[in-house]
Amino acid sequence: MRPYSKELVDILKARAHVRNYQILELLGIRPDGAEAIKAVSKQLEELEKFNLVKADGKGWQWIA
Repeated sequence: MRPYSKELVDILKARAHVRNYQILELLGIRPDGAEAIKAVSKQLEELEKFNLVKADGKGWQWIA
């Protein structure tokens, strides 16, 4: 797996809560960018496994 996107981590750290669609918009990922969306989802899942972020069904929150 590739390293975590610094831009993704910065987005999560800078905001109390980020909705799923906002993450994609802030990263400049188009809704039809299936591979990019999959990569971001995988990174978020990995960050959650390490208790760095928390999902609530609508978005993500940095908790580390």
